[in-house]
Amino acid sequence: MMFRFLALAAIPVVLIAGFTAMKPAVDGSGSEDAAVPESYSPGKYNETSNTSLTPEQPKSADYEPPSDRFKPYKTAFDGAERTWYALGPKTGGTPAPTIILLHGSSRDGRSMLDMWKSLAASQRVTLIAPDFLDANPDLRSDGEAFLSHVLDEAEKNFSIDRKRVYIFGHSAGAILALHLANNPGPWRAVAVHAGGPDTSQLSRMANAPAVRIYLGEKDHIFYVDDVRQGAKAMASVGHRTELVVIRNHTHWYYKIGPRLAAHAWEFLHRQ
Repeated sequence: MMFRFLALAAIPVVLIAGFTAMKPAVDGSGSEDAAVPESYSPGKYNETSNTSLTPEQPKSADYEPPSDRFKPYKTAFDGAERTWYALGPKTGGTPAPTIILLHGSSRDGRSMLDMWKSLAASQRVTLIAPDFLDANPDLRSDGEAFLSHVLDEAEKNFSIDRKRVYIFGHSAGAILALHLANNPGPWRAVAVHAGGPDTSQLSRMANAPAVRIYLGEKDHIFYVDDVRQGAKAMASVGHRTELVVIRNHTHWYYKIGPRLAAHAWEFLHRQ
């Protein structure tokens, strides 16, 4: 089964190879006979249907984040100047839990901060929202090495608790977030909206971070049956995985975003 791409058609092939039948003991190299991590065990899968998050239907598909509300930060990485945005407590005092926000196709980090700024105002958390190098994420330029670099840069100005780092991603950012969840990194848990994993890239993982996937039952890009298969695959390789199907909801994030941020944070900070 393949993703229904539409607006996401330009996502790099490495991220959107599609849902395929999961290999029983994949180690990332494609070998089914690879050694299984000694402490590996399958995770639990749970699925719920949610009506409390159902947003009003948007009157239009027009959305632009405020252009002057969020300060851009610049950093050099792998020969390119990169941009990231952040909100949260400044350095000093008790380290703050930190959420890395991964944006959707052809958006930027400001769109994620705009959806999460209410949470930042009510909770002592640091939000870091990097821009992808191009319109869509690429593992080589936007993966673990880049995000670790941005964390290092952000720590110069913002309070960051390295033991409580989480990821939230939307759409194209969701695909990247789920890939990162299945690879070693500092993140304790991952939540996403409107996206699913590429099951051909999953590896069995010990101490795998918990994952929650939010999906609109009327999403026209990621179908519920496809994402359900991917979520169960993530559980089978070690992640405690939750699928939250939001009734009468589509792929559109910018109506549901602030309420979803609060709901996702309740999940993330418990991990």
